Amino acid sequence: MNFRIFGLIITLTILVTGLYAQDSFRLTDSSFNEINTNKIDLSLSQVDNYDNEGGIPVLVGIQPGIYLAHKAPANYYNGTAEDYNGFLIIDNIFTNPESRRDIMDVTGLSDSQLENSRFEFNYNMNYDIGFLIGFQSYFGISKRMWMMLDINFVQLNTASIISLLVNDPNLPNQDVTQLPVHGQEQRFYIDLGAHWILGKRDLKGYIETGGNFLSAKVKNNEFDVLNQFGDVALTYSLLPTSLNTAANTITSYTFGGFLGGGIFYNANDKMGIEAGFQIGFNEVILPQYNGYFPNYIFSLRFIYLGQDNEM
Repeated sequence: MNFRIFGLIITLTILVTGLYAQDSFRLTDSSFNEINTNKIDLSLSQVDNYDNEGGIPVLVGIQPGIYLAHKAPANYYNGTAEDYNGFLIIDNIFTNPESRRDIMDVTGLSDSQLENSRFEFNYNMNYDIGFLIGFQSYFGISKRMWMMLDINFVQLNTASIISLLVNDPNLPNQDVTQLPVHGQEQRFYIDLGAHWILGKRDLKGYIETGGNFLSAKVKNNEFDVLNQFGDVALTYSLLPTSLNTAANTITSYTFGGFLGGGIFYNANDKMGIEAGFQIGFNEVILPQYNGYFPNYIFSLRFIYLGQDNEM
């Protein structure tokens, strides 16, 4: 599915770019004729008028940055993941005779103590800061306006604690066993929109907006059982399992939009650097957790402007 959508976006982008490029080349010929006729000094037009130069219409860039994901979908990883029958996977683990025996051996709890225990989950999970890498293509409509195609990858991690509360009248106080829980998620998204350069000096501003496609995939979700020394003794997966391994993959595919801005520095006639931010509004659909939420990117972009293509 995502490959078909990606192909459609590429096709539409090439068609739009071709139409604008054709108009730009027509303007280039007329602009040169006017310059030759009137003997105009080109010093300012080389900075402000892309069409007068006939520079390359396609620019490329690379984008490292940090990704701040909205915390709401992170609650999927708090230990409450369910199987295909709607039962908590962690309950299945604690009732399985083999894993139950291993857990009792490590924690020192008896069977009756486990029977009278209950779980307490954290519903205020957060994602850690994600580190992003992206690749851009810019299709020049004019010197100041580009169509942009932006492809980005980021991996997110989250962690918390599941509390196992044991109610035993023989214990002076309620016994609490902590079970560290952690998850890992990969996101891949494509931005398609417009990008404007503002200003006439080497240090300029930029704004951008458009639509995007987001794929979010659950890579890992598991909890640990600690021994009396606080070391990890057992680890159990909270991912669903079935005979159909493909059906066990939890992936969200959604569309949204983005808005961004920042500063553009013309390092030289071949290289530009952008420092800025972007807000993306996307829906992440994980079991029991979905909705449109803002996600934030702070990044640097290194853009190759081509041969003698100073902004």
